[in-house]
Amino acid sequence: MFLTSQSWIGNNINGLSGAHAKCQSLASAAKLTGTYKAWLSDASSGPKDFMSKKSTPYKLTNGAVVANSWSDLTDGTIQTGITIDETGKTSSASGMVATGRTGIDGSKSVQSCYGGGCHCVGWKSGTLAHADSSRPGTPVNYGTSGSGVASKGATNKQWTDYSFWNGCVSGTFTLMCFQQ
Repeated sequence: MFLTSQSWIGNNINGLSGAHAKCQSLASAAKLTGTYKAWLSDASSGPKDFMSKKSTPYKLTNGAVVANSWSDLTDGTIQTGITIDETGKTSSASGMVATGRTGIDGSKSVQSCYGGGCHCVGWKSGTLAHADSSRPGTPVNYGTSGSGVASKGATNKQWTDYSFWNGCVSGTFTLMCFQQ
């Protein structure tokens, strides 16, 4: 598993499938084998719905163990903070870690975030159904809804569910990618 070396504007991730594709592309470029998916939720699903639940250790690309199994990964704490990128180096990417406020058990967010959503309106651009009244002249498709984020390197529950941030159109996010 790894933290991406690149970051993206939240509403330009192109949905969960786009996030998974970004993980896979970076993994392939780093010559990592297997299938990779993003630890990310939207309004419909979270990682527990689409990820394999391994009984073997989850390791960073530098070999450090994050958790001994899926049940260890989802028990509220992890052994090692996720800061290593796909090349095995400490990620220098700036920005927040997008998770969609995924619960410690891998479930989709049930929390409310700024703008009524924790996932940058499905991690896509141009889908918000209202204009931003604080920005006169803002078009209807301006994606201002907030995002749930993780705290980079945390080992408590904040590794997946830290807070929310209204950075969907101006800030950038990294992703956590897990081998399946």
